[in-house]
Amino acid sequence: MENPNDIQMSAPVEDKVQAVPGGFWRRFAALIIDVVVLYILQIPFSKLLVSVLGVDQSIYDKIAQGHIPQEFIVFQTYSFVIGLGVSYFYYLFCYQWKRASLGKLALDLEVLVLKNGKAPSYLEVFLRETIGKPVSAFLLMIGYMIAIFRADGRGLHDLIAGTQVIRRKQD
Repeated sequence: MENPNDIQMSAPVEDKVQAVPGGFWRRFAALIIDVVVLYILQIPFSKLLVSVLGVDQSIYDKIAQGHIPQEFIVFQTYSFVIGLGVSYFYYLFCYQWKRASLGKLALDLEVLVLKNGKAPSYLEVFLRETIGKPVSAFLLMIGYMIAIFRADGRGLHDLIAGTQVIRRKQD
């Protein structure tokens, strides 16, 4: 039985996928939606972390006085790791469910693997979202900006993971 998330292609995947790229601004708008969703998903984890570590206003008062307490560094480190985890599992779930995050779904976009036209695997999601996007953001977002100049609309994170964002429906 075939997976309904797999697409049938008569031409090579690269030719078919590159024919309908998602477009930079549509992808950017989808990212804004996803950032809001991820922020909301991370609130319970942040609240729990604040309560477990006992972070309170006094830490921020010390920072304002020029001293960075160790508790703050621990809090920020845990927040970063938890944020990466929430982000990874959000994108993994969404890509396996509908080949698109909620932002991409709202804008009729999907993410495909170029070599087979399927939803990204665990490794491809990890490469795209956890490695590729931070690398793309490094040095003034140049990794994202290259998507503007490429005919296929792929950013550095797509190149790293072997993925492409395409439109679900043609206008």
